[in-house]
Amino acid sequence: MEELIPDEGIFYAQIDGDFTTQDYRPYFRCLRLTGVLKESFDGEAFNEASGCPTFIIDLAWNGSHPMRNNMFRKFFWLDETSGENSARWLELKFCRSLKVTEYYAYEAFTDSEPVYLEVTSLNFVEGPKVTSHELATDVIPSKADKLVPNVELKGFHVGQGMCSLVSSVGHDHGYLLDAGGGTPVLRESYRNGKHFGGAFINELRTAIDHLQRITVVLSHADCDHWRILDWDTKLLKKVDSIYLPKGRPALVFNSDRVKLRSKGLGDHQFWLGDMQMDVLRSEPYKSDKNGHCLVIHIKQLKKSALLPGDYVYKRMLDDCRSDGAISALGKMKFDAVVVPHHGDKASAEHVFFPRRKDQSIAFFSAGDHEGYGHPTLLSIDAHNLNKFKVVDKLTPNIFAHKLLP
Repeated sequence: MEELIPDEGIFYAQIDGDFTTQDYRPYFRCLRLTGVLKESFDGEAFNEASGCPTFIIDLAWNGSHPMRNNMFRKFFWLDETSGENSARWLELKFCRSLKVTEYYAYEAFTDSEPVYLEVTSLNFVEGPKVTSHELATDVIPSKADKLVPNVELKGFHVGQGMCSLVSSVGHDHGYLLDAGGGTPVLRESYRNGKHFGGAFINELRTAIDHLQRITVVLSHADCDHWRILDWDTKLLKKVDSIYLPKGRPALVFNSDRVKLRSKGLGDHQFWLGDMQMDVLRSEPYKSDKNGHCLVIHIKQLKKSALLPGDYVYKRMLDDCRSDGAISALGKMKFDAVVVPHHGDKASAEHVFFPRRKDQSIAFFSAGDHEGYGHPTLLSIDAHNLNKFKVVDKLTPNIFAHKLLP
């Protein structure tokens, strides 16, 4: 595959993930960015219908560059407090390095290996806004899919990320509801099939191998909710559509590898067999990246599951939709909940209730990130107190757990 990163050049980038862990050496904590090359930035190629190459850029966060770390912190703070303003960019002038450095980049949604960089300068600049993806208007559930037997909802332990799958072993179409991953599950080990402890076990790969067509619904565009789409090009080839919350720009999905398949989505209802997936577009009381999201309520016969992404219980109760469709979820009881925001401190408050005490599942999808500390003991204890059966597994492998039926 042709390597697009020049010997020297300029990236213009926006934050994709805050202080996470690098997937490759030196495995430092880093600021994860999505960027485009200068020519794409100058011509706003990312806003064109077919998009342009986008790049994942990991900039190490450690004690060797205190001034640079202060810039990262300021840039992250500005990004968090700027609300809808996607016109602020970080300009990175770089040259390739022949040795491992603290910085690397690779093209998103490809099999590219990391290119190590020397970053020669960093500056804040104003630039064009990234436009939101076209609103999906042709999302129609297949009648044939309503005849599929033995449909299951599985949650996957993917480290610091979220990933669930609706599928049937006897059918070739499935729905990935988030497709994220993160430490201790890394891109390098996912792609190479091995990690520091030996062979990499990947039950997600086993579950999707028989599928020929995969529809992806992302709760929101934080990288820990979609990174497996970048890691797994075999999976990506099977993806027919990627749905994001309507009205929210996401630079990485303006990649020419996926833009034509990426659409904004409001409320919608999907079906697979007897499993009904109600997708609800939030209207948060406070505007931020976790608040603008898609909440998924799944029903199967008399059972139900809730997949709220990073929209914690209190925020769902305070949601401003005029029809109250999301706040009303707080009055329901569930057979399974993928605990919001990876079991952070806020997810310990106003916990919803199980339909079957000590049997309904609270599935914690989190990792070992020291800065995040997910899941918190507060959240685990709160779900235990509400009589959920807590499922929490910390592993460098990907394991499945059945949530429904």
